[in-house]
Amino acid sequence: MNENRVVLKFGGTSVGNSENMGKAIDKILKAKTQYEEVVVVLSAITGVTNLLIHAGRSALYKKPQDTLLKLKEKHYEACEIIPDTKIKMQTILEIDDKLSELEKILTGIYYVGEVTPRSLDYIVSFGERLSTLIVSRAIKARSVKSEHIDSAEIVITDENFVNANVDFEKTQERANGRIEPLLKQDIIPIITGFIGASKNGQRTTLGRGGSDYSAAIFADVLNAKEIWIMTDVDGVMSCDPRLVKDAYLLHDLSYLEAMELAYFGAKVIHPKTLEAAMRKNIPIYIKNTFSNSKGTLVTSAKEGQERKVKSISLLTDASIIEIKGYGLGKTTKVMKEIFREMEEEQINIMMVTQGSSQANVSFVVPSEEVKNVKNLLAKEYYDRFNVINNVALVSIVGEGMSQTAGMAARFFNAVADKGVNNLMISQGSSEVAINVAVRAEDMQKAVQAIHSEFLSAENE
Repeated sequence: MNENRVVLKFGGTSVGNSENMGKAIDKILKAKTQYEEVVVVLSAITGVTNLLIHAGRSALYKKPQDTLLKLKEKHYEACEIIPDTKIKMQTILEIDDKLSELEKILTGIYYVGEVTPRSLDYIVSFGERLSTLIVSRAIKARSVKSEHIDSAEIVITDENFVNANVDFEKTQERANGRIEPLLKQDIIPIITGFIGASKNGQRTTLGRGGSDYSAAIFADVLNAKEIWIMTDVDGVMSCDPRLVKDAYLLHDLSYLEAMELAYFGAKVIHPKTLEAAMRKNIPIYIKNTFSNSKGTLVTSAKEGQERKVKSISLLTDASIIEIKGYGLGKTTKVMKEIFREMEEEQINIMMVTQGSSQANVSFVVPSEEVKNVKNLLAKEYYDRFNVINNVALVSIVGEGMSQTAGMAARFFNAVADKGVNNLMISQGSSEVAINVAVRAEDMQKAVQAIHSEFLSAENE
């Protein structure tokens, strides 16, 4: 591990306009006073990835002039952070060149009448390529050496477009040849997040939230001491403060706790980021670009650390699928068939329970997937299923909760005391979370009851 090296990742809000970019750059330069070597990974400007996806898909039936104009306006405005007129004009010309390239790709889609995952990955890569260009030039205009780098030169993946898998060994070789020399020359690399390339050079992307993942990848292959995920919140809260007025900032989490929170709705950090950081036990700080909060530290659980509930996570817009009837006596076979179908259609199953009689199986999926699930079930013999819509998942998360007697009873009693009906309950095999599905209209009551039971000041 290099004790003098840190990786900073800035999300879309942190580079959302020229003002925010200025604050992000201040954080980068401050980090440079703490560490000799600073590596920066950037997301696209807020809203740009969605604009690019829309441009790619809508190019099938119309030319993309409106979208290109919005992209140009966003990036021209961001260039206001560059104080040197000559550098600013050079940057704007390069933005125009990249958008001209994008226009040619979109026009090609319009005439061919097809947009593939491969072409969509190429299209969305323009967001990070443009944001890194602008930030790098703005840093240079402050007389600090920096260089913007397209991570497609370094991050090697398979050809699973839109959600590619990383080859860490080959990425390590590329990083040693491309990034290490820059750091030795005291140059700050400003690297595109979210992007990789297959072995034959085709652009890929790492899935939504992939910029966080990129930061952990670079921290891994560069043996960084820490990862800082810079966002627009102070860190991870005990609960959504919009639901619980006395929610507070968590100073630390274990990797497993953070992973459970991420999986069950917390959007502060992506699960793949945690997996990559765990490979070399690299600590992650979740910090605010716009404040001086110390943030939340995510690292390995320490021996002797107090085992307690740390946070409440929420997942809304969910639905329960209940399957009952004949055939379910052979539960193993039925479950295998159901989950194989779901995997093939890339439908995320968030929670599963099985009746003790083996006569029914229930699972939770995002509400937007219900139509697809119905179609899949109707293809087979599962003609006895029911859908419960408007469901929310509420989870309590804490390392080793199963080793504390009565934890589950307290959880369910707190909810029941508010008259909230548990539609489904489960405890993960990781022993880090207990989950309950409730009706969406009961969610806030359930959350407030659970927070009062486990996380209020008098229970600390």
